[in-house]
Amino acid sequence: MNKKSIFIFLEPAIETFLMIRPKEGDLYFPVDADKVKDSREIKGINRTDILNGIVILLGAGEARRQRDEYTAFLKNNLKENFKDYFMLSAREFISREDEVSIKRAFCILRYINEVLPGDLDILLLYVELAKKIYLASDEYDEIGIFKAEAMIKAEEAIDIAPDEYFTNVLLATLYLNTGLYKKAELLFKNAKKSLNMLSEYGEGVNKEKLYVYEPALKTLLDHEVFEKTYADLLELIESAGDYAMYEAFQNDLLTGRLDVAEQKLNELDEDKISKNWWYIFLRGLLYFNKGDLEAAEENFKAVLRLNASHIDSMEHLVSIYSARGDERLRDKYIAKIELINENSSL
Repeated sequence: MNKKSIFIFLEPAIETFLMIRPKEGDLYFPVDADKVKDSREIKGINRTDILNGIVILLGAGEARRQRDEYTAFLKNNLKENFKDYFMLSAREFISREDEVSIKRAFCILRYINEVLPGDLDILLLYVELAKKIYLASDEYDEIGIFKAEAMIKAEEAIDIAPDEYFTNVLLATLYLNTGLYKKAELLFKNAKKSLNMLSEYGEGVNKEKLYVYEPALKTLLDHEVFEKTYADLLELIESAGDYAMYEAFQNDLLTGRLDVAEQKLNELDEDKISKNWWYIFLRGLLYFNKGDLEAAEENFKAVLRLNASHIDSMEHLVSIYSARGDERLRDKYIAKIELINENSSL
């Protein structure tokens, strides 16, 4: 599987931009096409649109050669208000709720996180947006890329503020949503130690900061709700058994951590794997991603012995036989896929 770049999925944020250059300057400025009356003139275009456009463009991975010049321009215009200005812009985009606006907010956070690394407020909103994007997506690579991005930044946040209640609960809920139950348990335990923050909530904690964090935290601030969430997690760990491992293994595959996935696979009972086609399929994916096509082929065929209509396994077999130049077997599975699709549409 060829992993796609994060920038592929950020293209909707910039695809309507036009690049306009003032007569007296060297830099081009990105502006939405519908806000440009005369493509040769930047006069009359809102300053906010220009500043936001630059940051969105940089966050989407464009204009790399002019990055330092753009950054100097932004800092010269905003000075000490740099962070607050763009945090506000990001929140305004978030409030619009559509995909383009969410991805524009993400681009803003991605860029200012690079300019101001280690800022907790920026990191936490960054994680929230990455999570929002992957939960709304049904595209395999997009889910994997943004899930990995959320994990990396959430772990950075916990390194900065290991005893902060909010950072522990945020990363714990992220681990919980991706099947990493044991890691979630450890962080919930750590959060329990800092629940005394709740008693200080009305005595100086900035309520507006809640906008930055996981929306669920607004209910978790209730001590009883937190305790119930933690108790539910422990019950889930006890009852989930191998399913928890399956979820964690799948997450490792999605985020490209193949060695970690293989280690988890080795911890599973072989008898249980052999009776569950999903485990066999994931093992096939692991080998496929590691480049061991012979072992991958064996596992995908084993899946089809248990689930004869599993199209994903057939599609991977088509890729394997195409790579080998085996047209007969490639065409055999292409025909099977077409037949299944035809029958399902009847």
